[in-house]
Amino acid sequence: MKQFVFLVATIVFVFNLNAQCFYAGTDFVADEPEYNIGFTLTDNAYSVTAVGTDFVGNAISLWFNTPVDMSGLLSSGGILNYTTGAGHSENSSFSISLFDTSFSGEALLPGYNFSDSYISISPLVNASIDLTAVQNMVINTGGLGNYVNIDVTSFCTGMPTINPPIINLEDEYFLVQNEPFILDASDKVTSEGGTVTYQWYYPNGTLYPDNLGGNTPILNLLGEESNAGLWSLEVTDDGGTTSHYLTLIYKKDTDGDGLSDEDETYIYYTNPNNSDTDEDGLTDFDEVMTYSTDPTSADTDNDGLGDSNEVISFAIINGPFSWEEARMDAISKNGRLAIIDNDEKQNIVESIASQLEDHIMLWIGLSDSQTEGHWKWINGTELNYNNWGPDEPNANANEDYATFSTGGWGMNFGQWMDTLPYGLADDEWDYIIEYTELTDPNDSDSDDDGLSDGDEVNVYSTNPNNLDSDADGLNDGNEVNVYSTNPNSTDSDSDQISDYDEINTHLTDPNLTDSDSDQLSDYSEINLHSTDPNDSDSDDDGLSDGDEVNLYSTDPNNQDTDDDNYLDANDEFPLDVNEWLDTDGDTIGDNADTDDDNDSYLDAADAFPLDASEWLDTDGDTIGNNADTDDDNDTILDYKEIEIGSNPLVSDTLESLVTIIDELILNNSSKLSIDEVKDLRPGSTMIEVSGNQATVQLQMEESSDLQTWEDTGTPATMTIPADTDTKFFRFKMAE
Repeated sequence: MKQFVFLVATIVFVFNLNAQCFYAGTDFVADEPEYNIGFTLTDNAYSVTAVGTDFVGNAISLWFNTPVDMSGLLSSGGILNYTTGAGHSENSSFSISLFDTSFSGEALLPGYNFSDSYISISPLVNASIDLTAVQNMVINTGGLGNYVNIDVTSFCTGMPTINPPIINLEDEYFLVQNEPFILDASDKVTSEGGTVTYQWYYPNGTLYPDNLGGNTPILNLLGEESNAGLWSLEVTDDGGTTSHYLTLIYKKDTDGDGLSDEDETYIYYTNPNNSDTDEDGLTDFDEVMTYSTDPTSADTDNDGLGDSNEVISFAIINGPFSWEEARMDAISKNGRLAIIDNDEKQNIVESIASQLEDHIMLWIGLSDSQTEGHWKWINGTELNYNNWGPDEPNANANEDYATFSTGGWGMNFGQWMDTLPYGLADDEWDYIIEYTELTDPNDSDSDDDGLSDGDEVNVYSTNPNNLDSDADGLNDGNEVNVYSTNPNSTDSDSDQISDYDEINTHLTDPNLTDSDSDQLSDYSEINLHSTDPNDSDSDDDGLSDGDEVNLYSTDPNNQDTDDDNYLDANDEFPLDVNEWLDTDGDTIGDNADTDDDNDSYLDAADAFPLDASEWLDTDGDTIGNNADTDDDNDTILDYKEIEIGSNPLVSDTLESLVTIIDELILNNSSKLSIDEVKDLRPGSTMIEVSGNQATVQLQMEESSDLQTWEDTGTPATMTIPADTDTKFFRFKMAE
């Protein structure tokens, strides 16, 4: 039977350099035709070299788009060369066929093609075919008949060398008592090409079984002393095989926290007999390996929140609540009904509930309300951990919601039971919240807002992971410490203007609805009246903005609303351009009122039309008669004139006054006494004349301030001669 090999491939070459080298070849198997082909593109022509073994005939032929007999004999070296004509480019496509010349033109059977697993094609940059190397390769392998694998890479010079894989594992690892040991080498191996395979070996050198993962990159063991020793890993790729030896050292772990007693004692200074040295609800292992917290301090960052509360945060919220009410309330608090899906969480919840009395049920986030008997957590995950009490869940109708019991109903503390959505009568129904937005236990202020995580949770009820809990543009720290606004409300004073806009845009007080106390809210000033919310009198007319809007209906932005040249504050009729005064308050403006002061004297006949207490000014001294003590300005007070029978509205002369006095003296028995007619004129004194003379005593007074006077010296007595015709005397200072 004739044997042949047929290689057909269509290859698209895209070259960035003038010369490139490629090769294709089969795996060498005894008694089967084998070949290797190399070809390059140089100056728009392909050069092809072929080497073959174990052909029936002693020659092979090469097709390059069309059949070409290469006429080379395998016995003479088995090397064929062929160069195509010009006209090929870097993007040329072509097929190559290699077959046994003994085929003698018969129809070709389906041959090998490049998609088969034993065919390989690889580009070799900056390389060219080295015929000498090919010939030496054939000779050095003892001739073509030995069926040895010819090194295909020898076809091309300058080809990159494929190095064996590099293993970057440590030399020592620790097995901690009863703790899983998992070592994944897949990301610790660097390979330059080909399929990478792994093989682990026991310390005694025997293969680690495949069914245990011996042929995988992952070594998965239990922390047992029997697994300690010198293991090895063997990694193979196209570049060869590399081995790495690693020692697994066993360490005892008395408290089973995942940290060896040695490390707890000498590295972490924790108690090797207590898995939670600081009793914060986190194991020493988790604090060291997972959270990087201090396993000897319950509050690593001293922010008022325990480490466990920052990484696994649970709290009890007092009700009463139905299950659905509890679920919604937890969401409103940036949390959820507790998902207790492992021992660690169960222990934490038991710790925070340990001080509660019995017969208190705490809702948790577990339900089979969608499918009876199919319990799922509220996040959709399956129930893989539970702490059901005896005969729970009991599948009674409509008991679709789980609770954490503090004791009672046959439950021990911490056990779970199913119940109705509204719980049972006469018992307290609270819930356990699990905060899903956890804080950084190593940073006292996780969101860098100026408030500690503890204060945000325990004092202000803000979100410790969001520096602006109410999303108003002001961070929580500034709202609390600088502006005294509510960090959970975008509008602390409920004036319809956000705290941010009040502070940064309008410069108003975010805690007052009326920053300038003018009886207009900040919102109405800004959005309705266009007044200044920080100035109670925007137009400086003497009326507050509130009074202008609410009382007078004047324009709070115009000092003189009716443009009558009287400011609104001084205008009795600020909306009437024709009126501005109402002296008598009768709601009739003075311009229209004929008696402005309402004193029953028309303005035209009223000397004081704007003064209701005055209407006459007899002596024209601008003092109304009612206020004037000397209406006729004759230096005799009105009441004296009335007393002596003179007309106070008619000015007296000297003659008329003497006549009046004489009559008073002659008739004093029937009219007035001498004392009653004294001092008729301001500044004058009545002196009695007896025996044609009058006696006067003068007393000198002194003062240091012209306010207080005191007698000084002895009174001087003067005798004044006076006949009966002398009526008046006066004194003056002598030179």
